[in-house]
Amino acid sequence: KQRIGVSIVGPSGSGKTVIWRSLAGGLMRLGKSTSVHTINPKSMSKQQLLGRLNADTREWTDGALTAASRKVSKEPLETVCWIVCDGDVDPEWIESLNSVLDDNRLLTLPNGERIRFHDNVNFIFETDTLAYASPATVSRLGMVYLPEGGVPVEAVVERWLKQRGEKIGVSATAFLEWCESIFYRCLEWVKEHVSLGSDLGVEVSVMGLVRNVLSHVEEAIKNGLRKETFLLTVVRGLGGCISNSNLSAQLYRFAFECAKEVMPDEADPQDCTWSDELGRLIRYRAVSDAVPPWSSSITLVKTPQVMMTLDLLQPHLRSGRHFILAGLEGSGKRLLVRHALAEIANEIKIRGAGLQCSGQTAARDVIVKLRSLCLIGAGARGRTYRPREGQRVVLQIEDVNLPKPDRYDTTQLVASLQEMVSYAVFHDEDLEWVALENIQFISTMAPSTTLGRHTISRRSG
Repeated sequence: KQRIGVSIVGPSGSGKTVIWRSLAGGLMRLGKSTSVHTINPKSMSKQQLLGRLNADTREWTDGALTAASRKVSKEPLETVCWIVCDGDVDPEWIESLNSVLDDNRLLTLPNGERIRFHDNVNFIFETDTLAYASPATVSRLGMVYLPEGGVPVEAVVERWLKQRGEKIGVSATAFLEWCESIFYRCLEWVKEHVSLGSDLGVEVSVMGLVRNVLSHVEEAIKNGLRKETFLLTVVRGLGGCISNSNLSAQLYRFAFECAKEVMPDEADPQDCTWSDELGRLIRYRAVSDAVPPWSSSITLVKTPQVMMTLDLLQPHLRSGRHFILAGLEGSGKRLLVRHALAEIANEIKIRGAGLQCSGQTAARDVIVKLRSLCLIGAGARGRTYRPREGQRVVLQIEDVNLPKPDRYDTTQLVASLQEMVSYAVFHDEDLEWVALENIQFISTMAPSTTLGRHTISRRSG
């Protein structure tokens, strides 16, 4: 009410999006009409965002932000209008809104046109840092800071459990007891012993780790959840993100100790899987001892390490959840993903495709690739990209951290993927929203310490 601009600042998983969505839902329940426009400002060029003026003809072409501003300025005063800028903040685009954010509430375009905003319009800036915002901008904004631990893990798990109901196959009491004795204790161990920046293949938030574990639990439910398989989902969901093999082994030992279970191999704690046939945990080597005769069609030898990695990938591939696969150069990331997709080809009809990144790869390259794989039709959310062939399109984006970030440490490709993953939409060349259906993104990357690679945003992890 007091300020037109509000900034919600906090790390990934702290509940920034939930806050404004809950408020919008509450207003709708009270019978108030709401109009929300979401934009990732760094997913496009400055001209695509703010518009451009033809120097010869003086003709003005709106950008995504100015087009949204024009729409909300024409809405009835009874309609609550929000323009949500979900992405990194830098002075090159946000400084142009300073006249909007002060008491004038006025956006002046380069062609001399002015757009005035009424009291029913607000700008919401959702970001993890305001490090590059100028004092002039910060002083104009209302601030809401959210700490990383603001959303209790227990509340997230209990909500997830309520949504599944009886589908999990065990009583809610038993499941929560396993969480108390195994999951929460292991998560605390990770927060205490693992650096979420350097010891993980990708910088991941605590909530990202929780979602990773729950994704593995979803897969385990299909085959009947029990204490031993729940234990595996926890160590795979947490340990699969740890690049330090010694720390990962320590986590496995701690988890088995919490669960009071015996490790199949004391020397190599990670060498364990569940056998439905034997009804107990066994070593991977017991499965892979028999090496098949050589054949030109065999492209992947299933060593215990390879089998463990495939088990880490399968839950995400079956659920269609987007994920990042990090590993050293030449470690076989592309081959592992292709083999994992081939293993589920009988269950889900998938059309896979790849995009190899270079230092100049941008958002438009992803859009061009999607256009070749999808049909463009009408849907509930307007124009929609759907798979041309198959039940799902899986686009593997290789070396996603190879494109060079700008001076404000933002990579346009990563920002665009973040928008597609978070909202399943993107803005096309005509600034029209295009929705995405049944499209899964898999990004692969080498460590940021590798020559030519860069650190990606923690919000992408």
